[in-house]
Amino acid sequence: MAGNIEASINSIVDLGDANEWILFDTKMLGVCDNLAYVDWATTSGLADTRLNARDLAVSIFENTTIQPILTEKQEKDLYHILDEDENLHLRRKAAFALCKFGKRTPKVIDQIKEAADKDDELRYTARKFLDQLSTDGYT
Repeated sequence: MAGNIEASINSIVDLGDANEWILFDTKMLGVCDNLAYVDWATTSGLADTRLNARDLAVSIFENTTIQPILTEKQEKDLYHILDEDENLHLRRKAAFALCKFGKRTPKVIDQIKEAADKDDELRYTARKFLDQLSTDGYT
């Protein structure tokens, strides 16, 4: 089973490497509520050296509906990406994932606002988060 998960993860990462983002997102949405993939994202995905593997891991947390709260490790690793990842796009997606799980720190909110203003690819998602933050009294 673990080999099948790893092969599936690698095939999704390969889609990102090929700039096949619609397929990447479609495949990610098909696995984000599978506990084995959430476990992969937790144990190794967020720290993977491959950018698109980290992207997949962050996207799993941004989209999963099977986990109501982040574990301490998940939160720490998402904040590490938010604070230190070399990829701005991924830092912004980490902010989305953290916000989804109720982490409404100024740094998270600032990244979401910046994405709404400056990132054509993430603008729509960022605005959805800003609308929710506004409804919740955070902006």
